[in-house]
Amino acid sequence: MNYQDQTNNNLKVIEELFPKGRVSILAARPNMGKTTFACDIAKLLTYHEESVLYVHMGCEHIDIDTSDDDSLSWKCNIYDMPCVSIEDISFVLSRRCLFDTVIIDYVELMDFVRGVECLKRTEELRAIWHFLDNIAQKKNIRLIGISQLERVRIDGTNELCFDTVLKYLKRDFVRERLVVLHRPGYYEPQGDGIEPVLLITAKSSRISFVYNINEKKN
Repeated sequence: MNYQDQTNNNLKVIEELFPKGRVSILAARPNMGKTTFACDIAKLLTYHEESVLYVHMGCEHIDIDTSDDDSLSWKCNIYDMPCVSIEDISFVLSRRCLFDTVIIDYVELMDFVRGVECLKRTEELRAIWHFLDNIAQKKNIRLIGISQLERVRIDGTNELCFDTVLKYLKRDFVRERLVVLHRPGYYEPQGDGIEPVLLITAKSSRISFVYNINEKKN
C-alpha cells in the first residue's frame, strides 16, 4: 500500500470510528501514545480541510506542524491550558462555531464548572461526558475526548473489557463510543518511526491505523 492509499485508509478509519454528531472516547493505558495519535488525527483532518480545535491540558506544550505544505491554508488551532471547564469549551464554540472537529486531551483533567465543587468527582465526570455528547449532537461536529485507562491489559483479548472501563458511565454509552488504542510494538518500536497500531471497538475488534511515532510517548 503506497502513502496516498494509506492516508486515504487512515481518513476512512477516522470518519468511521470518530463520527460527527456524538462524542467519541479515545482511551489507552498510560504512555501508550494517546497524544501522539491524537495529533496525527488533527493533522490528517487539517490536511483534508477540516477546521480542528485541539484542547491540550498537559504540562508540556504541543505543536501540530502543517508547515511542510506551503499550499495549505488550513491550520489546527491549539487551546493550550492546564485547566479547562465545560464553560470554556461552550464559550469557544459559541464564539467560533466553525470547528469541524474538537479534540480534548484529556477529559479526566476537566472541570464541569471551574472553581465550584458541588458534585462528587465521578458524578462530575459523568456530567462532563454527557455534556460533550450534547455539544457534538447540537453542533454536528466530531468531538474526541481522550481518556486514560487503568494499567490493565485491554487489547481485544478480553471480550468483557468494554464493561470494565470508565465504570462511572453507563455500559451502552461506553460501548457505542469507546475506541481503545493499543500498540503491540510499544516496547519494541520500529526503527523508521512508523508503526501500525490497533484501534479496538465493541463492534470491530481490530482496525489497523498507521502513524508516525515520535520519541515522546503519552
